[in-house]
Amino acid sequence: MATEFWHGCTGRALAQGLRDQGWMVAEHDTLGYNPRASSFLHRAANRLLTPFAQATYNRDLITLCKQVEAEVMVTVKGSYITGATLTALRDAGVRCVNFYPDFHFDHHGIEVGDFPLYDYFATTKSFQLDALRKMLPADHVALVHHGYAPLVHVAPTVPVAEPMWDVSHIGNPTPYKRDFMVAVAEAFPDLRIAVIGNRWTDHARGTALERHVVPYPLTGDFFAHAIAQSRINVAMHFGPRGPNGWYDRVSTRTFEIPAVGGFMLHIDNEEVRGLYTADVECALFSDAKSLCDQIERYLADDHARATIAAAGHARCVPAYSLDARAAELAALLRARGIVRDTP
Repeated sequence: MATEFWHGCTGRALAQGLRDQGWMVAEHDTLGYNPRASSFLHRAANRLLTPFAQATYNRDLITLCKQVEAEVMVTVKGSYITGATLTALRDAGVRCVNFYPDFHFDHHGIEVGDFPLYDYFATTKSFQLDALRKMLPADHVALVHHGYAPLVHVAPTVPVAEPMWDVSHIGNPTPYKRDFMVAVAEAFPDLRIAVIGNRWTDHARGTALERHVVPYPLTGDFFAHAIAQSRINVAMHFGPRGPNGWYDRVSTRTFEIPAVGGFMLHIDNEEVRGLYTADVECALFSDAKSLCDQIERYLADDHARATIAAAGHARCVPAYSLDARAAELAALLRARGIVRDTP
């Protein structure tokens, strides 16, 4: 399995879910070849070394598949895996599968022209299906939703008596998100509000949101803890982006918040309504006014928040876990004859 494997990420949880299906998984970690860097010198060195690192990453992936006599190579997203590598693997009898979790294809290290080289492509985005079925045979493409990581996104064993925040949003900023959260900060100057993620300081500068920025990201256990520390967790996505103008209806946050037992106030759309019952298992908003109205409504009703959060948790856990998604993916691959049934 070729992807990132940090604590709480999709790759690690999906790998564990496949192990639970009886698979033996050899991990090929992208970050071992393209490490994250914060200093200028480190970033500059990474840029100089990138072509060599990526060539080594691909060469070592082929070697690893040979060493373990791999039946299938699964990647999450497929970043930096070249068409030549996919062809070499397929020529060696290794079937190639992409579990694609992002809402657009316009990423460094992604070559859309290589997608037809995958034997199976499972996207988490329903709106990508038509485009993918123009590139691959229709029965080589499927929708498999996002999920939460069961070993990370769990409800606290000791309930939080006094949450740190009244309202929070966890996720990297865009102008779309900023406008929503600025509206909240302006409408509720006395609330404890938090926006958490990379680069919020720049996006919020000079607005009512500026003083509510947590100027660093939270991941893994600390991400789950932050959800539990907020009375209302606002779930929204990047907004329209990329050459196709696609935008997320749901994301990992749609599942992580209820899995931790948080009260979720989610951007409204038909897809989230198919996963949760509105005002029973989550609350929904459609614009800045309805977001503020829902915040005012639910902050005044502790019982309703607790009841909805509990119902959302019951709907989500364990049905929307990455264990369940791994089982779904494995079943699809067996049905297509890409993997054999385990004894």
